[in-house]
Amino acid sequence: MNTDEKIMWAEEIAEKLKSNKEFVITEFNKWCKHAEKDLRLALKFAERMKDSNSLRNKPKDTYDRIFKTFQAEFQKLETLSKKELSEVLGYVKRWLVAKSTYKKRGKR
Repeated sequence: MNTDEKIMWAEEIAEKLKSNKEFVITEFNKWCKHAEKDLRLALKFAERMKDSNSLRNKPKDTYDRIFKTFQAEFQKLETLSKKELSEVLGYVKRWLVAKSTYKKRGKR
C-alpha cells in the first residue's frame, strides 16, 4: 500500500469516526497507543470502554465508533506491519484534527 492509498483510506476512516456527533480525539489518541502495540487487544479495550459505566456519554460514543469502525476494517488492518498501522493511524489523527479545526473555524 503506497502513501497516497494510506492517506485516502485514513480519510475514509476519519469520516466514519467523526460522523455528525462529537468525537473525543484524546480518547482516540489513547486508543491508538493500544492499537499500535496490539490491534486485537485494542479492539477488545474499545468494546469494553463503550459500555463502561465510569465514562461519560461523549467518550462512550467515541469508543463505540472506534470499535465499530475498526472492527469493520480489521481484516485489512491486520495485514499491515506495525509501522504501516502506525502510519495509517497517524493519518487518521491528522484528518480528525483537520476536520475539527475546520468545523470550529466555520462556527466563528
